[in-house]
Amino acid sequence: MRGQRAVFALVLCLVLMMSVAASPAKAQSQVTIDTGNFVGTFTISDVSDQDGQTLARGILTGTLQTPSGPVSVVKIAALPVNALNDPNALASLVNDLLAAVAR
Repeated sequence: MRGQRAVFALVLCLVLMMSVAASPAKAQSQVTIDTGNFVGTFTISDVSDQDGQTLARGILTGTLQTPSGPVSVVKIAALPVNALNDPNALASLVNDLLAAVAR
């Protein structure tokens, strides 16, 4: 009986170890954004190719200054990876994404 319990415990441990190894945790990166009227971060959850362009997908969070006052923003977004290192391109893309919120 003891031998069967030991084998069962060993098999259970192996199954648990295999399930953990099969689903590794994803690392997330953050990009700080300051466009003048928006200050926040873009937290990247994954990167993929779409129509020949490499996109970073994630969540854009921060504060947008509007004529009515500051507005908190939480938005799912996909931004071109090459724009993440270009402050002007990034500011333009973020301002375009948030244009509807600013009105």
